Parts: sequence; C-alpha cells; structure tokens
Amino acid sequence: MVAKNRLLCLLLLLFFFLIGSACLKEPYFPGKDLATLCLHISRAEEEKAFSLYAAASEIKSLQATISHHKIPPRSKTVAYSGTGEETIVFDSLYPGTWKIEVFGLDEDEVSIFYGESTLNIKPGETANVSITIGPAPGLLQVNMAIAELRATGVEITKGKFYYYPNPENNQSEWFDLELDGDWLRGEGKIPEGTYNGHLFIPQKSGPVYYQSPYITFTIQAGKSRQLTIEANGSVMVEGKIDSSPPPPENFNIKKIEPGIIELSWEGVNLSDLAGYTILRTDKEGRFIYRDKVPPGIHSYVDAIEAKMFWNGKLGYAVYSFDQGGNKSFWSEQKFISLDEL
Repeated sequence: MVAKNRLLCLLLLLFFFLIGSACLKEPYFPGKDLATLCLHISRAEEEKAFSLYAAASEIKSLQATISHHKIPPRSKTVAYSGTGEETIVFDSLYPGTWKIEVFGLDEDEVSIFYGESTLNIKPGETANVSITIGPAPGLLQVNMAIAELRATGVEITKGKFYYYPNPENNQSEWFDLELDGDWLRGEGKIPEGTYNGHLFIPQKSGPVYYQSPYITFTIQAGKSRQLTIEANGSVMVEGKIDSSPPPPENFNIKKIEPGIIELSWEGVNLSDLAGYTILRTDKEGRFIYRDKVPPGIHSYVDAIEAKMFWNGKLGYAVYSFDQGGNKSFWSEQKFISLDEL
C-alpha cells in the first residue's frame, strides 16, 4: 500500500512538472536570439526648433543610453557632425522592452538637447528607431530667506513655487520648497522659455502667510538658474545668462490719448514667422495673454482703464512664434503708470 501511494505521488509530480514546463517561456542564452538596435538621431525640423539660446552647432556630441529592467544600462557617445542624421548601433541586446534616451551635449558635457523613446525588441531582429531631439529642460533653483518671517512668531515648515507655462491660460505647475535652516529651498525641471511665477509660504496650521509678487524669469535648455527671494518682495537672480537670438527688439509703449496706448517693436526676420503674441499684466501683476497679431504687424493699440492696474502700474511684453509653434523669449517688459492714464 505504501509503495502504491509513493508511485501515485511520483506520477502526480511528473504530471504537474510537465504541465508547468509547457507554460514556461523558452530561455534566452548569451549568443542566442540576441537583437541589434540602430538609433537614427536627427534634428527637430530646422534650426528654429532647437534651443532658443543654443544653436545646433553648440552640440559637440551625442550620448545614447538604453536600459532594460534585467540588465544594467548601456551608453555610447559619438561626435556630432551637425550635418544631419547620426546613427548609433547597439548589438547583442536581450529581447524585451528597452527605454532609449539621447542627450545632445555641449562642450562642457551639459545636456542641452534631449529625446527619448521606448521599444519592444523581438528576438533576433535588427530594429531601426528614429529619434528627434529638442531642447532639454533647465533647472530652476528657488531660495527664500525666512529669518525675518520667523522673527514675527510664525512657524514655517514648507513652501511652494508656482509658475505658468502658457500665458494663454491660467494653468500653473509647481514644486515644493523644503525647510533648510533659515531658508526654504526647492528646485524643478522646467522647459526652456520665459515664465511668470510666485512663491507661497503657508503657516503650519494651513493658511497662506506669505505670497511673493510675480517674478519673471527665463530658463535656458540644460542650464541651472537661481531665484533668491527676500521677505520684502525683492528678487535676486543669479546665474549666467548667455546671449540668444533676439526676441522682438526695441519694444516700446506710449500714450496716444487718455485711455489709449500703442505698443511697437522691430520685426523679427524669420522665414516661417507666424506672428506675435501680446501679453498684459492682470489685476495681480501676472503677465497673461492679451492678443495675437500677424507677422507683418509691428504695433498694437490697446484701450486701458484704471481698474486694470496692479500696484499703480500696467505692464506689457511681446514674443514671436513660428509656424511650428516655437516661441521666442519675451521682449523687455514695459510699464505704464496710473498717473499716465
């Protein structure tokens, strides 16, 4: 009887082993069914779609990194010729899903352009992937001195910095500021461009204790910028600002008659220029969308009244945009005072 039971158990084990084996995927061994990946890296359309600060000629090398959850990342770097498409080849790849990242590096090996993709590579195939790189995000570092605020007896534990990616709507993005001694500090990656932003500090109990005025700042692809904000509302901008292709130059504002002002600027010389966007401050002092004009127009007339002004002034700026939707940095901001109305 014991022998019969043992035989039955062995038969059952063999049965389950055979069933389980049928469900297992065929294992891949080194040298068997490995794949090849050919990355074809190109510009985003023409030079216009590249960084507003950095021309494509500032890319000195391209670095491609591929990663798979079972294998350590692999990287290759090639010199950037600037003449068109570059190709980077990875061979002996394990089949499966790979994340692909391409960095355009300047002479300081800072990533000023970036592109990414994912690809499911099949066993034994040679996969060709085209990746277009564009401006990499920059890093904004915000510092707020809170010693003066603490001296008033308010307990401060955190803060937030809000910025507005698109002046044509009221949607904001934000990142946290953490306590560091007598400072609140935080940083966030932000796409290249010109922005308005401001800082909030709540009390531990919840209500907002401090809100800074709106701050205008510019982010350069792949570079770091710092905003140091004082409790009295003053702002110190630190960091190197490189020269860039100019936004509309010689931007001016003048009063035509009571309640009527005229904006003017020099035209931007671009073959695919699509027009200009006019910005005007709102009742809180933030620059928001006002209007658009076609590329051949270099002036704008606006009717204003006292209720539009913030802190006794009304501000304007203008930027250009092309047919691909790429935007220039803002012009110099100009203001008219309530006394001039």
